[in-house]
Order: sequence, then C-alpha cells, then structure tokens
Amino acid sequence: MTSKYESDLSKLVASVEALNSKKSYTKDEDDRYWKLGKDKTGNGAAVIRFLPELSGELPYVRLYNHWFQIKETGKWVIGNCPTTIDGNACPCCEKYLENWKEDDKVAQAYANTFKRKLNYISNILVISDPINPENEGKVFLFRYGKKIYDKLMSKVKPLYEFEQALNPFNIQSGANFILQANTVVLDPTKKTTTLSYDQSSFQTPSDLTTMDNLDDIMESRYSLFDLISEDKLDTYESMSKKLEKALTGKAQAKTQEAVNSKNQTSEEASVVQEETKPLKVESPKSTKAKQEVADEDDEDDSDYFERLAKM
Repeated sequence: MTSKYESDLSKLVASVEALNSKKSYTKDEDDRYWKLGKDKTGNGAAVIRFLPELSGELPYVRLYNHWFQIKETGKWVIGNCPTTIDGNACPCCEKYLENWKEDDKVAQAYANTFKRKLNYISNILVISDPINPENEGKVFLFRYGKKIYDKLMSKVKPLYEFEQALNPFNIQSGANFILQANTVVLDPTKKTTTLSYDQSSFQTPSDLTTMDNLDDIMESRYSLFDLISEDKLDTYESMSKKLEKALTGKAQAKTQEAVNSKNQTSEEASVVQEETKPLKVESPKSTKAKQEVADEDDEDDSDYFERLAKM
C-alpha cells in the first residue's frame, strides 16, 4: 500500500548527492522550532519522527549562519550567512579566509571566530517529550547539526551492503528517532562543555499512516525552502555593517559600493571590499585565541575555503 505522503528513497539519495556536491553554506525564539528539553544535569531525551517533504521541496534544507562575539569590543555578529545560496559572497567568510591563509597558528585560530556554522532544518512530529509533554503530537521545525545529519544519512546510504537502506523521512516505512543529548565536560578548569548526540538512534521502522489525524499532521508542515529564500538571509551589505560595527564598535558609513554589493559573487564582493577598505583587525599575538564552547556538529569547511583561496 502506497501513501500519498510517501517520500521516495531514490529521489532522496539523488538530492543528498546534489547538495553535497555543491558544498554550499540562529538561535531560535521562533515557536515554530522545537528544542530538546534538558534536565538539571544538562541531559535530555525525546522521541521524534522526521516528516516527508512538501511537494517540490526536499525533506531538509541547509542553512549557514554566523553567531560570534568580538572580544575587543564586546559586540556580537548574528545573522544568516549569504553563502547559504550558492554563489553569494559573505564578508565574515572573507575575514575567516583572510586570517586562515596566514602562516601563523594564532591567526588561524582567530579565523575560527568568523567561520560560518552549519544547520539542517526538517519538519518533525514529536512522539514523546518527557520534559515538555505538551509538545507531543505536534509538528515543529527542527534545527540540527552534522552529527544528527550523519545518522540520517547512515540510514539513507548505509556503509555496508548487508545493511538495509531506510528512508527516515517516509511516513509509512520510516522510523522514530530517539534523540539523546548528553553534556560532556571538555575542560573542568575552564568549565567548557559540549553536547554529545552519540547515543541517539533510530527505532525499528513503523507505519504512521494508520493515525487518525495524519492529514492534520501533514497539513501542519512548514515550507523549508521558504526558510532559506533570499529575503531570509543577510545580504553582503547588511552583514558588512554588522561585522564593521562589531570590529570597531561603530556603525559602518553607508557607501555606494556597499549598496551595490548586494547579492554579488565572491569575486565582485572582493573588489568592493578593497575599494571601501574596511578596518583590518589584527589577531592578538600575545594570547592564543580561545574557543569557549566546542561544538561537535561543526562541519569541516576547509575544502570550501581552499577553493576560495585559489580564486
């Protein structure tokens, strides 16, 4: 029996390969997003079901963002990276590349301040949420990182031939996902921690098409493509203003070059950056750049920036 909501595995594999070949690039107060509740120890667990895509979309999208503080000024840069859309340029990514190319470990460590962060977003149905049971049976957007994405893809494209491929987004033949987050102390002296999702896993496949309110659930899904449309991302100009304000503590003067830089390619944006000559802040030489919180979901973007460096 085939459900009208069934997600095609072959199409999913093809879309995954297409997205990965491109290697393109927030914190949520939006009540459309579900967050895993945690206990007093910082640990949490829940059961969710990844839902199939809306017609013409994919079951997940990739969104890159910037979320960092400049210690010298105390100012923050927060925004969705323009490079989420392939071909766009971003001044924060350029600042990362500028320092990353230096033959200096301190400068390269400082470069990580400006590095873009990767998030994936999918529609989910909350099956069990012990800390926030009012969420159960509801559809939310779920933002997750590379660790959980890899667990999804390990089912879509198993490593070994004897493993059964599974489309986790399929409402009929997919499986519920036990999301388990455990706080791991990285450095007791600095009180740095990270969340580990290693214990998260899929349950046995189950059919949700027998649910009485399936149509209501499916109609509650959100458009994922809308989340990464041009109007939801920072432009080169708006990100430049945020970066300049954070680096100097002052708002950037509006120039015609900055106005014209909206939606430029990396090559065009580099020309504007040279003409407007933004302040270049040297990385501190006396102290090693520190990363207060480690994120095990960070994606290795070295190949992306290596390609930019050769342009």
